[in-house]
Amino acid sequence: MRTERIQQALDRAEKKRKELPHIIQVEEHDHDTSVLADYVYTLEKEMQKVIDALKDPVAVHVNMLHGSIARPSVSQIKHIYGDALYE
Repeated sequence: MRTERIQQALDRAEKKRKELPHIIQVEEHDHDTSVLADYVYTLEKEMQKVIDALKDPVAVHVNMLHGSIARPSVSQIKHIYGDALYE
């Protein structure tokens, strides 16, 4: 479920990113900054969803297993957990 929500949030953010040049072009002609402001607000909400998901260790683990995000190397895991690995 969380993996699906993360992918949906990433898909929506990518779609919005692709729309940006069109929105800016409209802005230049209509001089309506509310369109761009709404777009930025929407992107910020989508990015916050992704950031929140990355703070969830279960969601991160599931996405690593699915190959959606990179797995840390052994040396990176040692760096993160240090002596706790040997306890």
